[in-house]
Amino acid sequence: MVDGRGMYNLFVIIITRFFKWLYYPDIDADERPKPVVVAGLRKAKPKGGKKRKRYGPGDMWGLDDNEVFLKYCPDPRIKGYHALILGDHELRNVWTALENLRGLLPAAGAA
Repeated sequence: MVDGRGMYNLFVIIITRFFKWLYYPDIDADERPKPVVVAGLRKAKPKGGKKRKRYGPGDMWGLDDNEVFLKYCPDPRIKGYHALILGDHELRNVWTALENLRGLLPAAGAA
């Protein structure tokens, strides 16, 4: 999620530079003091703490979800890809997925 802190900080920098130039145009840019008008402007602090995860373990598909997907998916390639990308915790489901795919493959003698 994007917050307005980066935009606010950019705004503070631009406004401060402008007022430094407006109040002290004859002084070199590096040596200009900050005018009283913008003395109270502070940059926003970044969010602290831990970043939140966007998904959790409950968002992963379970055995029932995988079975429904493999049952109703019309394309055998997508079924095969889905069977290959199952997570480590779903390895026990791979054999079920492969058994479902076995019925879609042509027989060994058929050409």
